Amino acid sequence: MLFAGVSLLSGWAGVLLNELRGHEHAMESPGTLVWIAIPPLLGLGLRRLNSGRFLPRRSQHPDSPTRRVAWAAALLTCPIVTSGVVGLAVVTGLADTSQVALAGVGTLMARALVPALMKNLAEETAWRGDLTEELLTEGVGRLRLNQTVGTVWGL
Repeated sequence: MLFAGVSLLSGWAGVLLNELRGHEHAMESPGTLVWIAIPPLLGLGLRRLNSGRFLPRRSQHPDSPTRRVAWAAALLTCPIVTSGVVGLAVVTGLADTSQVALAGVGTLMARALVPALMKNLAEETAWRGDLTEELLTEGVGRLRLNQTVGTVWGL
């Protein structure tokens, strides 16, 4: 539970840092860097202490066609769903794009892609990887595991 405790503290430390520096609580703030970076770094350190390795053995995650299809589906879901929602909003009149300059949208999205991927990779590594692994090692059942991860993430 060390991981969960430090993760919670890092989140609130990030909030405090933003308060002290006068930053809004936004993804571009220094406090966000604190709560995004500390849990995966702690997870790497704990894994190193427990197993002598920073990363899990490759054999634990076999490469297969099913795994590739799952990754492709995950990567394509967000742009497809987003396009569908925006398209539906325009068609139904809920969104007006007549005043929107779409020329720069692609550039903005491309510039935001790498930071967003890094943030999501760090976040999911911490919650789904390190915390889940720690709880499974302690023998926590699947329902309690999901409740614990959700609670820590939500707080």
